[in-house]
Amino acid sequence: MRRDPELFRKLMLAIEQTSQPLTDQAQIDSYPRDEVAYHMRLIIEAGLAQGCTGRASLSQAA
Repeated sequence: MRRDPELFRKLMLAIEQTSQPLTDQAQIDSYPRDEVAYHMRLIIEAGLAQGCTGRASLSQAA
């Protein structure tokens, strides 16, 4: 899956604007859930937000 800088931006703004946790079920415009989940995982693993991904770390993936 390709990284989408616009989706990163939208997710970071959504994270900043809410006091509630976001999940991979978050609706961000018309982006598919799997794409939102992938980008949220990248944000968490980069240390830009706190959370859990429910998957193995990207750095641990073989």
